[in-house]
Amino acid sequence: PATVAYDDATLTATLVPTAPLEHATTYTVLLQGTVVEPRITDAAGNPLETDHTWSFTTVDAPLPPPTVSIADASALEGSNPVRGELRFVVTLSRESTEPVTVAFATGGGTATAGVDYTEQSGTLTFSTKTTSQTITVLLAADALDEADESVLVTLSNPTNATLANAQATGLIQDDDGAPSMNIDDV
Repeated sequence: PATVAYDDATLTATLVPTAPLEHATTYTVLLQGTVVEPRITDAAGNPLETDHTWSFTTVDAPLPPPTVSIADASALEGSNPVRGELRFVVTLSRESTEPVTVAFATGGGTATAGVDYTEQSGTLTFSTKTTSQTITVLLAADALDEADESVLVTLSNPTNATLANAQATGLIQDDDGAPSMNIDDV
């Protein structure tokens, strides 16, 4: 059921549903000119002499854009010649009907770019069927016993998506033993 509102100034009839309409559904509206009281009239007050029908179809509500998130990562720093790698997984909340791009950059945290890891920046592109990408940050292998360190990866400037979790922390775990010293008798 619905009511019809008529605007004399614009000569526009507006169908006002009494309940929410379903998405992707066809509806038929019947204006009964001869049966229902009060009678439907035109702008001059003349009664509608015949019934009139029209149909319309509602469309699917547009989906909001997907969201982009990045997850934390951790890895051993490695020892020469084998370098550790932090692998940050970047995901979309759902497949998109359009390609999605998002910029990323490393920086911040307790680790030092160029000393503890190789600085990274760029743009990830998700095709319409892709929901996951990986950012790999190479770690500097060393033999120094040091505290664990961290590096941040920050996402920015998404297209066809919004940011849900825009920053992740990568934990660089020290894998070097504490130095030791032996004193022998002379």
